[in-house]
Amino acid sequence: MITFDPKTMIWQIIDLGSTNGTYVQNTRIAGQTRIRGHSEIKIGSTVYQFVIEGTDPTSIIQPPITDESGTIIVGEEEVNTWLLALDICGSTKLSRELSRPEFTQRLNEWRRGATRVINASNGVVNELTGDGMIAFWYAAQASPQQVADAVQGLATYQNSAPVPYRILLHNGVVIKGGALASGNEKFSGTEYNFFFKSEKPVSASGETVIISSEAATELANTSLKLRSIGGFDIPGFSGKREFFSI
Repeated sequence: MITFDPKTMIWQIIDLGSTNGTYVQNTRIAGQTRIRGHSEIKIGSTVYQFVIEGTDPTSIIQPPITDESGTIIVGEEEVNTWLLALDICGSTKLSRELSRPEFTQRLNEWRRGATRVINASNGVVNELTGDGMIAFWYAAQASPQQVADAVQGLATYQNSAPVPYRILLHNGVVIKGGALASGNEKFSGTEYNFFFKSEKPVSASGETVIISSEAATELANTSLKLRSIGGFDIPGFSGKREFFSI
């Protein structure tokens, strides 16, 4: 699926876990990846050239800077970012109960449905994990209400999704850039580590919508009605950190 954002003038292609894979410029992608005029796209065994009328391929496509291993290198910068993780609840148990084709079908159907909700609020699905997906919004390009709409939409989708899943939302300043092998954004830094380390301890609460206090502060003036679910110890971070749900 190819999408276009008229605000940023960016085209992106999305792979939702296809068996044969999607390749851009001979690199297999996962999730959502930016494409430009005259990008070469391979889907299965078929090769396409993405053409935007009026573009000059020599001015659009530039050889990437790579290290000795061939990994693409991009610059680093700090940027305030909304981080969203979706994870299937009890994925190991579910994969054992269902046949492999049925589990894969449900997984892909869920990813398509969740991606539609995220894209509708101008979010970007950045990475597909084994049993989940990672998405983001740059705070400078998305309002808190847009993020709130996505959270509410995903919470509503939980009622009809083909698999049970958990929502985790955080807001903070992350480091964007560094080595980039797939064409997706690469994030790092303290806030990104906190985001990933929060999921396991806070999921013990049994809540299926989990919002960090930092994200909750930014969502205070939106339509979401938040309630505290208490403080939690996050590995590698001192003191209990408060989390919220809806």
